[in-house]
Amino acid sequence: MKLYRTTADGQETVIHIASAGESFAEAAMFLEGAYPVHAEAVSIARVQRIDGRSVHERIGVDPGFAFAMLGALSLRLRRLVSEIERLKRRSAVELVAEFLLQLCSATEDDRATVTLPFEKAIVAARLGLKPESFARALTRLRPAGIDVSGPDVTIASRQALARMLSDGARPEPSRPSRGDP
Repeated sequence: MKLYRTTADGQETVIHIASAGESFAEAAMFLEGAYPVHAEAVSIARVQRIDGRSVHERIGVDPGFAFAMLGALSLRLRRLVSEIERLKRRSAVELVAEFLLQLCSATEDDRATVTLPFEKAIVAARLGLKPESFARALTRLRPAGIDVSGPDVTIASRQALARMLSDGARPEPSRPSRGDP
């Protein structure tokens, strides 16, 4: 589920992409008024609505339930703070490289091919980028061994990409060979 906000001028900001089994909008059970984020399925999804009154009743008879919810919400807040910090300190190229590495499974060889989980525009929005900035970042990653074909991205060396990311290095732009003008 894509969780997003829309500005008065129609700009959409993706706040989070909720994955299978993940809850969202819990705060709506405790706040009056409209929830400030919209939700839209970006892939086939089944959503279960939980009645706020049932949660209030459960908290009344089981305070441990409230502490479990507070713990889960605190962990989500910690992740969001880390996400804000990461978005503020990383360049577009670094954000895209990091995202691609996160898509790789730990058991794959150094070379990996991953499929973007959503349309490129949604991935870009989730990373806080405009679609054209996302496309430029992918292009700038070509010298680092990134090849894009539709939704599939081939990473020549996960280790080299991770090293580039940890060193804060930027891939060099492609240079013409000696015979080129």
